[in-house]
Amino acid sequence: MRKYIIMGVQGSGKGTQAKLLADALDLEHISVGDIFRWNVEHHTKLGAQVRRSVAAGELVSDDLVETVVHRRLSEHDWNYGFIIDGFPRNQHQASFFQESYDLDAVILLEVPDWLVKERIRSRRLCSHCGGTTTSSPPGRPKRASVTCAAASW
Repeated sequence: MRKYIIMGVQGSGKGTQAKLLADALDLEHISVGDIFRWNVEHHTKLGAQVRRSVAAGELVSDDLVETVVHRRLSEHDWNYGFIIDGFPRNQHQASFFQESYDLDAVILLEVPDWLVKERIRSRRLCSHCGGTTTSSPPGRPKRASVTCAAASW
């Protein structure tokens, strides 16, 4: 069983690379951001807590993130292992994770600042679920990634 964490700054491609690795290695891709967006979109109690934090300009609390990760990993639908992105975000969360799970590797994506800035500038936020889509800068091939069927970009 393989257990990986993929880390990097926002816009470094964590979700994209995690999906590719999950498919190639038959791992379960666990995205904390996707879990939060699903809960916001489906108006759950957790979604309301996330929405309040985001509306206040704050990060979701460590306790809430840890609860979500622990609950998700306790489902044990990851027969051959998992790759998780969006967690941990700080030392406290990393300590929590190390106490609960033995990891095989932490993958750090290092991307030049100019590329991260370009990727972030091309993102659009869905007003319905909080998910993102990308639009290509002028002169680049068109690309788009939509995660919400009710998206209003």
